Amino acid sequence: MQRLAACFCLVAGGVVLCAADAQAQQQSPTVSVMVVSKNANCSGGTNHRLPCARDCDCPGGTCASALAAPTTTISGRGGDRFVLEFYAKEWSPSASAEALSNWQVQLERSVLASGLRGTLDVRTGFRCCMPRPFFNSSYECQDISTANGCSNPNGIGICRVQNLEEVAGVYIERYREDYALFPDSEVAAIDISSNLFIRWSSTLASDRDADIFTLNDPPKYLASLALEASDDACGVFQIDLTSGFGNTALFDVLQPITPLSLEGATIDLGSCDCKEFLASVPDNCTVDARQPTDISGVATQTIDAVTVTLDCSCDQSNSVAASQFLTTASPSGAQAPTVVSANVVSCDGTTSDVLVTFSGPLEEQAWSCLRYQRFPLSPISDPVCFGILPADVGGDSLTEISDLSNLVDCLGNPAVTCSLEQCDLDRSGTCTPADILRVIDLLKGAAAFMVWEGEGILDGTGAPVPCPATP
Repeated sequence: MQRLAACFCLVAGGVVLCAADAQAQQQSPTVSVMVVSKNANCSGGTNHRLPCARDCDCPGGTCASALAAPTTTISGRGGDRFVLEFYAKEWSPSASAEALSNWQVQLERSVLASGLRGTLDVRTGFRCCMPRPFFNSSYECQDISTANGCSNPNGIGICRVQNLEEVAGVYIERYREDYALFPDSEVAAIDISSNLFIRWSSTLASDRDADIFTLNDPPKYLASLALEASDDACGVFQIDLTSGFGNTALFDVLQPITPLSLEGATIDLGSCDCKEFLASVPDNCTVDARQPTDISGVATQTIDAVTVTLDCSCDQSNSVAASQFLTTASPSGAQAPTVVSANVVSCDGTTSDVLVTFSGPLEEQAWSCLRYQRFPLSPISDPVCFGILPADVGGDSLTEISDLSNLVDCLGNPAVTCSLEQCDLDRSGTCTPADILRVIDLLKGAAAFMVWEGEGILDGTGAPVPCPATP
């Protein structure tokens, strides 16, 4: 039992395999992540139409739509279900005494959010053959081998713990004939307690070693993970392991064996449809406090176009159209703007900037809001809103003498950051002391300006209307 104390170590990292008496290897081992099923369900038997990974999960039936062979690359879309398995393979040690005695797999949870949008979530209620409670509220699903391949000792094919809760899709099928430590007596553990990683590990409980797996042998199974893509998931999810001591490593009891090759899996969930606004110019909930006309009162100078950043790549934004942008205005009675054009001005692999042009200037003393809807039945994005209220430097939907103090802070207080819409009152292109004179002109109605002091974006009771969108 001395080997158990030396080998069994749940340390922060990726994959740990331990061997005895390491010497020079003729072929370094590889730890591989493979996808073995996609949207597989039981056909017939006790668990008809329930999710599965292999036939063992379907007593009296078969696991339909399981992949013909494990793969490192697969495509899909949001909502799809996948089962991943971890394997050790292609090891040809030169010393006859070398053999596998301990392994550990650790997967960083961050890789489950490595796509452009959404996540790959650990499935709950996943079906396998038998639970084995260990520590940290985690369980092993044990696939009991029989002459027919596997059996179902609890009669229902659902992994359940003592309180009848279904187990999460993190498991080890310890009695598979291709399991790396089959059929030896060993101590296995699963740890799903951390929000940073998922961990599987097993160590021989005796002082002997399991059979080695050489270059020409089939891969040796280590552990399984059942995942489900969130409905909004898209982009490429790269399921990689990390090398190095304490991460992905092989050990000869106390001494790491190097090198170790790693092979990840790629789950491609396709391009992301345009769905949400990530940013806008002007910023969401900006109040344009600048003069509404030139000083002679002739040329109207309010916002008639905005730029929004959508959460989609070039191949999706090339079909953006004006009809996909929805507009509203508040308070009640305000005129919503009409979008006349929407043109992509820049894009990359993840985002697209779109210039949205309105039929005319946005209405004064109102909030004008913009939403995006890809198709008539698609979800509607959260809004971005823009207010028009000359002299409202503070952006609180009211014009008061205090806006003069707000402008002084914009110009002289390093801790205060103001946009051009707030502090460039004369529309010169920069915020300068001359804007102090212009805010006074606006508040008091100098030149061709109306008296803006006491005005606001107000509801029917005279109360200021806040920005309808969360900035």
